[in-house]
Order: sequence, then C-alpha cells, then structure tokens
Amino acid sequence: MKEWTNEAKDQFAMKQDPKLDFAIFKQLLVQKSPFTFIRFSDGELDVIKNRKVHIGKEVVRWDENVLIHDYPVYDYKDFDPIKNQDIRTLLIASASHVGRNFFKGIPAKHNNAVDDRNLMISLNQNSLNSLTFADLLINQNFLLFRKTFLNLFLKFSNVYYVGNFRANPKQFSDKLEHISVQDNFFLNFQSEMDSIFNQVKETPPNSLILLSASSLSNIIALKLNSIRPDLTMIDIGTSMHDLVGLGSGIREYHKLLLSNKPMDFYRKHRYKLSGYYRMHW
Repeated sequence: MKEWTNEAKDQFAMKQDPKLDFAIFKQLLVQKSPFTFIRFSDGELDVIKNRKVHIGKEVVRWDENVLIHDYPVYDYKDFDPIKNQDIRTLLIASASHVGRNFFKGIPAKHNNAVDDRNLMISLNQNSLNSLTFADLLINQNFLLFRKTFLNLFLKFSNVYYVGNFRANPKQFSDKLEHISVQDNFFLNFQSEMDSIFNQVKETPPNSLILLSASSLSNIIALKLNSIRPDLTMIDIGTSMHDLVGLGSGIREYHKLLLSNKPMDFYRKHRYKLSGYYRMHW
C-alpha cells in the first residue's frame, strides 16, 4: 500500500471538473493507492433532509409528493423519519467525514440541485477538496469508465462486489466475489449492516470493494475507512448492472449502450443533448 505524501494530498484534491476528477481516480487505480469514493444521490439527500420516502411497485412517495415510476424490486425502500434515525445519523456522519483518501460525489448544477450541493458542501466543513460529482462515473464519463476502469478493477488480486443478492458478478469475471445485499435493507438495517460490514472487514489486504448497495454503501465505507485504510472502496451505483445480470435501461445513461441502428442512435443523441449528460458544478 502506497503512503500519501503532503504533495500527493494536494495532487489528488478534487477539482470539481468531470475530466480531471475522473483522471485522478484513474491514476489512483493504476497506482493501486487506496481510496474511497461514495455517492450522495436523491435518495441519500431525502434521508439527510429527514423526508419520509417510499419506493415501491409503480410509485415513489416522499413527504406529500407522488411520482409514478416503476423501479426494479431491488430499488424498493422505505425511510421513516421516526423509525430510521440510526440510518440518517450515519449518512450525515459519512457526509461530514473528512479524510485524505475519502472522496464524496454530490449532486450539482446539472442535476438541478444547487441547494443540495450547497448543503453537502456545508456538511463537508465547507471544503471542496474531497468533493466531486455524484455521477462522475456515468453520464458523459460512462463509456470511458467502461473502457478504462473495468480493466483496472481486474488488476487487483482480490475484488468484491457488494450488491443485491440477484446479481451474478461472475457473469462479468470469475475474479469477482459477491457479498450479497437483501431487498429493502432499511427494514432490517442493523443486522444487514453488521453482516456486510463484517464480511468486508475480513477481506484480504489491499482488496478492491465495488459498492452497489444504495445508502448502505456510504455507511459501510464510513465505518471501514479508519480501520481498513488499505482497501479501495468505490460506489459504482448501477454502472455495471448489465454486466452482473441486473439488466440495463434502468437509468437514462444506459442509453449510451444502445446500438448505432437509426432509432437507437436517435435515442442516444437525444440523451446527449439533455441537461443531465454533461456535468456542471
């Protein structure tokens, strides 16, 4: 494991630039310098802001708002501000944690989330050094992520995929070991967190941990950052779902995987013209 010098700490400070920050993570992977990258998206912000949330079959509810949307069953969750304050406390702790190798992706201007961005900056002690985009590995960087990072992942001796029990990481590579996560872990938070924490804690030195476990990714990364500084932990979200048997087309950026047939090309081009494709701080 390579130690970070003061010069390296300055070199690896986030720039809030999608190309430069992506390049920093790539360099760290090439050097196998341990780091942690977690992400705060809509779901995490709703919990931090103490909003009651229900994501179920064909419907999403938060506070008094209702959205008709058919998320996959492994995305279902329920956050109750009365029952689930333990989850909220740990999410706020992960948003507030500052470490030289602990990076956080947060919503930004292109997500129409300037208020959320500013909230996350304030929780991060008003420092930008460890902050980048929540969607750094997707949208305009998605195809580059698939081209470069996936090969770098396989250069690690031990790689673990922390994600839904339906996933089959060995469909991507026999090298990936699966640490499975149950549906709607909010309902059995303590036992699920303890189980996954203990499994990741016992991984071999210098392992790579690919996190695809919603808010649990933030919490596991926080709890392990100080006791296992040798681990590289990356919240990959849904960026590998199609490669591990969980399907594609779930997120808008999956359109980039479509073919170049006329209709598919049109759908890809239309997505690239959307306000979400290019990242702006």
